[in-house]
Amino acid sequence: MTTVAKNLKSKIISSSVITVLGFGSTQALRFVANLILARILFPEAFGIMALVNVVLVGLAMFSDVGIVPSIIQNKRGEEPAFLNTAWSIQIIRGFALWLIAGLIAWPAMILYGQDILLPLICVAGFTTVLDGFQSTAVATAPRNLQLGRLTIVQVSGQLIGITTMIVLAWLYQSVWALVIGSLVGAFAEMVFGHLFLPSHKHRLHFEPDALKALFNFGQWIFLSTLVSFLGGQGLRAIQGIYVSTATLGLISIAAALATIFLELTLRLSSAVIFPALSHIARERKSEIGRAVKRIRWRLLAATLPGFIMLSLSSGLIITMLYDERYTSAATFLAILAIAGAIETLAIVFHGAYMALGNTHIYFQLTAFSTFARIVGMVAGFHMGGVNGMLIGMACGTLCAYLMALAYAARSGWIDPLHELAIIGFITAGSWLSWSWHSV
Repeated sequence: MTTVAKNLKSKIISSSVITVLGFGSTQALRFVANLILARILFPEAFGIMALVNVVLVGLAMFSDVGIVPSIIQNKRGEEPAFLNTAWSIQIIRGFALWLIAGLIAWPAMILYGQDILLPLICVAGFTTVLDGFQSTAVATAPRNLQLGRLTIVQVSGQLIGITTMIVLAWLYQSVWALVIGSLVGAFAEMVFGHLFLPSHKHRLHFEPDALKALFNFGQWIFLSTLVSFLGGQGLRAIQGIYVSTATLGLISIAAALATIFLELTLRLSSAVIFPALSHIARERKSEIGRAVKRIRWRLLAATLPGFIMLSLSSGLIITMLYDERYTSAATFLAILAIAGAIETLAIVFHGAYMALGNTHIYFQLTAFSTFARIVGMVAGFHMGGVNGMLIGMACGTLCAYLMALAYAARSGWIDPLHELAIIGFITAGSWLSWSWHSV
C-alpha cells in the first residue's frame, strides 16, 4: 500500500469515527428532546410540524443544485473564486426559497385544513435564508476528510435549537416552540460555521467558469432532488391526505426512530464515503470498483443488524419510551425499520456514481425509486390501510434496490454471493419481525 493510500485510509477511519460520534451525539439529543416534547405537547403538534417540514424540505430539494457535492467533487473545490461563486448562488437561493415558502403557505393551509400552517410556514421559511449564508467550509471540510470542527459546530447548533424548543414548549405548550427552536438552531449553526471553521474570505462573486462547472454537475442533482422530494417528504405530504394529523404524528415519531441507522449510513456516505470515492476517482480512477465493494460490504455489515434489532424490539421500545397515546407507533416502527434496511443497500452505489460525475445515472436511480415507492404506498393503503401503506413503501424500496443492483452489476461492483447473503439476512429478519408482531 502506497503512502498516499495509507493516508487516505487513515483519514477515512478517523473521519468515520468522528462522524459516528457526531451522529450519536445528534441522535441522543434528538431522542431526549423527542421524549420530553412528547410529554409536554400533543401528537397533533408533531403532525402539524411534519407538514411544515414537508413544505420547507420540499422547497429546499426542489431547488437543490448540488452546491456542496459540487465543491467536494470538483478539482477547483478549494479555489476562492469557485467557492465564492457557490456561496453567492447559495445566498440567492435562500432568499428565493423564503419568498416561495410564503407563497405556498396559503394553499398548504387550505389543502390540509389547518389555519396555523400559514404563519408557521412563513416564519419557519426564514431558515432557508440562514442556511444560505452558511460558510462553504461545511463542504471543504468533508472534501478533505477533516470533520472534527464541523461536527462540533453542527452538534452545538442542534443543542441550542433543541434547548430552545424544550424551554418554549414548557412555557407555552405550542407547536410554535418547534418552529422557533429550529430557527434559533439554524442561526447558531450558521454563526458558528463562520467563526470556527477555517475558510477563505467570503464575498459575493460570480465567475463564468465556476458557474458553468456548478451548473453542469448540479443539473442532474437538481432533477434528482426533485424526485427525491416526492420519494421522501413528498410521501409524507401524500400520507397527510390519507390519514389524520394524529396518525401522521405517530408515523413521524416511528420514522424518527426507524431511520436512525439509515441516517447514520447517509451521514457516513455524504461526509466520508462520497469524499473518499471522489478522491479515488480524481487520483486513481481504476481502483473505484474495488473501493466500492470493500466500503459497501463493511458498511452494511455494521448497520443492517441494527435495523433488524430495531424492528424486532419496536413494541418494547415504544412501550418503554411513550405513553398509551403512542401505542400504534410500534407497528409503524417495525415496518419502517425493515424499509430502512432495504434502502441502505443502494446508498454506496449512488455515492460512487456521483463521485465519478455520472449524476445522470444517480438521477435515473432516484427517479425510479420515487416512482416505485409512491405506487407501492398508494396501492398498499387501498389494500391494507395504514400498515399496508408502509409495507407498500418498503416493497417499492425493494424494487429500487433491484434496479440499482442491475446498474452496479453492469459496472462490475457486486459480488453475487454477498448480495444473496444480504437479501437472505433481511428476509429472515422480516419474517421474524412479522411473526413476533402477529402473535
